[in-house]
Amino acid sequence: MFEAEINAGILIECIEPITAITDTAVLTIVAGGWNVKVADPANVAMVSLELQSDAFDKFEFEAKPSEGIVMDEIKIGLDFMKLLGMLRLWEWKKVELKLDEHAEKLFVKSDIFDYSIGLIPLSVLRKIKKVPGMNFSAHVIV
Repeated sequence: MFEAEINAGILIECIEPITAITDTAVLTIVAGGWNVKVADPANVAMVSLELQSDAFDKFEFEAKPSEGIVMDEIKIGLDFMKLLGMLRLWEWKKVELKLDEHAEKLFVKSDIFDYSIGLIPLSVLRKIKKVPGMNFSAHVIV
């Protein structure tokens, strides 16, 4: 179960670098926030995004047991270009995000519109082979 509320502008600023490299990616949701890693097909450019739960006005994550095993994360395939297009309608307004794993949709809601984005099967998304273990001195905090 995942539900969140965040300012659309914050999410736009975080998603734009991802969409510069790819339209679709795997979004990992954990109790501490979001995590997305994408690379271009030549593995020349890479974006590694960690959006902590503190960036959200509301962040609720509950791990569900699957076949007797409690999963501490949810991985979903998401079309970030569609999400970005929706978020640009609201710019700096609050949006609610709700994941329905059974319907395989991410619902995006504001005070004006309600949208849903169909999830993409993880098997069809490109996998990141290995994240290089480099230490960079620059950090960006939004």
